[in-house]
Order: sequence, then structure tokens, then C-alpha cells
Amino acid sequence: MNESNKKLRETVLKILSIVSDRNDGAFGQWINGLWGWHTDLSYTDQKDAFFFLLEKLLEDEIIVVFPPEELLKDPSTPLKSVFQHDNVWDVDAATVVEYVRDHWPPEVEDETDEKLVYFWYSDFCPRIAWVDKVVGRLVAS
Repeated sequence: MNESNKKLRETVLKILSIVSDRNDGAFGQWINGLWGWHTDLSYTDQKDAFFFLLEKLLEDEIIVVFPPEELLKDPSTPLKSVFQHDNVWDVDAATVVEYVRDHWPPEVEDETDEKLVYFWYSDFCPRIAWVDKVVGRLVAS
């Protein structure tokens, strides 16, 4: 891992504790709640940080993902049940990140581009829910 990647990883790990804070972080927000915690980074580094953070939250089972609308139409999309929600996307974190990377709007060049806002609410962007292990439920806005 080169020095730039190490710094980015360290930044994201700091952000991880803030984002998953139930009171002050992104807990309960949509997937776009994971974006914008690293405004001191370039747009490209912000994207990398977002994908790293998404993968880490999934791997640590802090969030789960509902498949994008386009995949819900496909009966072969793997689903599982979590806390009585039977439509959680049953794929590994790397698959989710790869899907989001593949559907990221290529024409977006900075974090304020309205095409990015459209992406968050499009049929191609998965929805997330936060795992509340204390109460035993999923939290989503």
C-alpha cells in the first residue's frame, strides 16, 4: 500500500467511528449519508474513501444493503432476511462496492455535481439500513 493509500485508509477509519455514531453520525441515513465526511480530500480521493467506508461498514455488519430497484425486478437476485426484513441483498461487501463503482456516474467531476445527487436516488443505487443490534432492528430513513 503506497503512502497516499495509507493516509486515505487512516482518514476513513477515523471517519468510521464518527459515521456510525448513533447520535451524531450518519446512523439511519441513506447511502448518501456516507458521502461528504472527507471534504479535505480531492474528489477522486473522496470517491475512494466512500467506497472503502461502504465496504468496511458492510464487512463489519454495521449496515446492510437492499438491492437497487433494477435488481429487485430480477427473481434471481439473492435475498436474505435480517430482523424480519426479507429483502436484504445477500451478496458480499466486495460485490456491493463493485456494483456501485460500475454504476457511478462517469461524467461527475466533483462532489457538488447534481448528477451525483440524482444517482443517490436512482434505481441503480442500493439503499442501506443500519443494524441496531441493541434493539434488534434495521434503521433506515
